[in-house]
Order: sequence, then C-alpha cells, then structure tokens
Amino acid sequence: MQKIFLFILFSCTIFSGTFIYEKKKVEVYTIEKDGVVYFDLKTILDNLNLSLDHYREGNSYQIQYLENKLIFAIDSPFVILNDKIQEISKVPLLQDSRVFVPDLFFLGPLSSLLNSNFKIQGKNIILEDKIKKTGPSLYNIEVHNLGFTKAVFYFTENINYSIKEGSHQIALELPKTTTINIGALKINDPFISSISYKGNIVLITLKIEDWSLSHYTLSSPFRIIMDITKSKEKRKIEKEERSEGFKVIIDPGHGGSDIGATGPSGLQEKEVVLKIALYLKDFLKGKGINCLLTREKDEDLSIEERVNFANSHKGDLFISIHNNAFKSKNIKGTETYYLSLQPFEELYKNNNENNQSPSLDLILWDLAQSKYINDSAYLAELIQKELDLLWEIPPRGIKQAPLKILSGLLMPATLVEVGFISNPEEEKVMQKEDFLQKIAQALSKAIIEFKDSIGK
Repeated sequence: MQKIFLFILFSCTIFSGTFIYEKKKVEVYTIEKDGVVYFDLKTILDNLNLSLDHYREGNSYQIQYLENKLIFAIDSPFVILNDKIQEISKVPLLQDSRVFVPDLFFLGPLSSLLNSNFKIQGKNIILEDKIKKTGPSLYNIEVHNLGFTKAVFYFTENINYSIKEGSHQIALELPKTTTINIGALKINDPFISSISYKGNIVLITLKIEDWSLSHYTLSSPFRIIMDITKSKEKRKIEKEERSEGFKVIIDPGHGGSDIGATGPSGLQEKEVVLKIALYLKDFLKGKGINCLLTREKDEDLSIEERVNFANSHKGDLFISIHNNAFKSKNIKGTETYYLSLQPFEELYKNNNENNQSPSLDLILWDLAQSKYINDSAYLAELIQKELDLLWEIPPRGIKQAPLKILSGLLMPATLVEVGFISNPEEEKVMQKEDFLQKIAQALSKAIIEFKDSIGK
C-alpha cells in the first residue's frame, strides 16, 4: 500500500516510491500529474554521488557528469545536453522546494548523460548499469580576446586552487584528486601561446613579458576566470573604490573612435555622457558610495569589455549613460531601458528555423537574468521619475529592449537616454555644465533611493 505523505499545491499528492541501484533500495518521493509519474531528482542524484546545481542565477539547473553537462529549467519542455537541444513532452516541476522530473527525463536526457539505462515500473525507478564514480573534473577551457585575454576554466564542482606566476607562465594548481577531461587545445590568442597539463597543474604559457593577471571565480557551474592584460593597460582602481560596500558601475557610452550621436551644432554624445558620468561619480562618492567607471577618458571600449569590467568588479548596480537621437529634430525627452527577455521557447524556435546551432548563453540568458529583472525595472522607474522632474516635459517612459550591453550583466542594470542630442533645444542645454550636473544629481537621487530601498 502506497504511503501518502502530504498534500501540496496544484492538487498533486506526494507518494513514496523506490530507487533501485546496485542492489540498494532507496525511498524517493514521487508525484503523479495527468497520469505521469514524477520523481524527486535530487534524492536519486545524491545516491549516485552527483549534484544538482543551479545554473547561474535563474530558475534553471545543471547536472555535470565527467565531461558531459545537462541543463534544464522548471516549467520548460527543453533541455540542453552538451550544447544540443532536446525536447521532452512533460516539463520539470518545483513542488515543496523539490525538483520533480517526469519518467521520460530519466529514459531520455539523463540516460544519455550517464550513458546508462533506467527502467520505470510504476513508482519505482531502476538504474540497470553502474556509473563511474566522479570527483572534481576540469571539463572545459575557453579563451576569449576582448582587447585583453579572458581564460575561463570550467569545473564539475567547487574546488580550492592556487596560482603561481613566472616570467612567461601561469601555473594553476588544482587538488590532486582533480581529473582533466580535455584534449590538446589550439590557442589563437595574442597573449597566450599554449595551455598544457602536467598532473594536477595547468600551465598557461604566455607570448608577452610585461603582463598582469587578475582572477576570480563564478558559480553554477564553478569557473575560475583569469584576466590577462599588458601591465601598462591595467586599470588603476583607487583604494577607497576597492573597499567593500554598495558598488555602482557607471558606463559612459561610446568613446574613442565611436563618437555616438552628433547634435546639430556638432556636440558629440561621447563627450556629454562622460561629463555626466564623472559628475555622477563625484555626487555618489560624496554620499559614501563606491563608484567605478568603465572609462574615465576618451577611449575605445567594446561592449564585452564594459560587461566584463562590471562583472569582474562585482558591481551591485550598473547604469549606462547615453544620448538619444532621431531623424526628426522635434523629438525630445528621456527614456530609460531595462532588459527585455525573449522567451526560452522563442529562442529555441528561431534557432531551429534558421538551422543554427544555438549558443547555450543565448538560450539561457533569460533564465540567468531573471533574478535581476524586477530590480532593474524598479531602478529604471526611479531614474525616469527623477529625469521627468528635471526636464519638465511629457515623459517618454520606461522601455524594455534586448540591449546587448545589459544582457551579460550579473546585477540590476539600466541604460538611460538622458536627452535627444538631435533636438536643437536639448543639445543647447546639454552644452551647459550646470545642467549636466543637474542630470547627474537626478541620477544620483534615483540610485541612492534604490540602494536604500533594498537595504544596502
């Protein structure tokens, strides 16, 4: 006779089932919905010495086994196994703080991940094959050049590590129990010559002599990130800006060869927004708030460099400052944007219709960013309110858009268009230093209100 444990939402009752593996029987929670049996995934993975980890920050999860990785999300019919999308007919559910997955999840994606066979018999699930015992594993390395070199090392679980620097080499020392499941790498990078392995040591050989290294970690999955720059390019961060506390990343748009929009009299967007950003930094620092600028002078800076700067310095808030422009010179006002998230299913559909191999980051950014969307919307609301009071013209409002500068950020983020530089009247007032200071003050009021409201 089945044991009934409790009743929860959605009229699903939790029953007791059994997981059978290597002659062991383990009690596992099950639920039944629409005639389909769902099993408590974590209990089964725990008994296989595998972990169920959150993927980044969203309501999605990953299971890592050797060099293989399975990613899925609650209430989504799509899973990603080693960067390939599969569809399951019934979606995973979250009930009573437990992740329940349908029987077909075990028979399909999880069997493929483990290269093993599951058998379902009512509310009993049987794993018929033995799987390899796993310890920490380095399963992927990525090298990106963003004007500097970013090397990312992916691990199946959190590890302790140490780094030693030589004249032309960086040695990443891993725990002795770590396995390295990566073949020879072909490196095409201006700073890194090669990456090789010797026991539990990863050796990064460099092409340059005058270099600087910074490193940090990210979770879900656990990653060690190394940023390698030429020494002369390393940003100098003031001592007080390194201190702990609420940290604002201010991004003056454009710069260098990218002048942005130009006003009727020749005023350049890159100059206006840098002045506003510097004033904003001064106002916030006066209130004891830590601030970092992605650029403090007229220089070229890619979107990737801006995003990486913000994430590597672990900002609590990101604001990108811009001017708007339109072919009609009569358009005026301010607009504040936060990220628009394309639905998971739409991204899947678009990529498959175009016969493209979808990027894992592209497909799951909506899930990763979901943690910050509400805060970003609230920040945009506060900013727009202050700017509307300043300009005293009908508001253009808060908008959502899939802006690249916002999509990779691991913090609440907005992009603000502080005025139409293409409008002669607004261009004229933005040539006045006192008005640029007023814009910065308005932004600082919104940021301080946001900081106080979230209790930081």
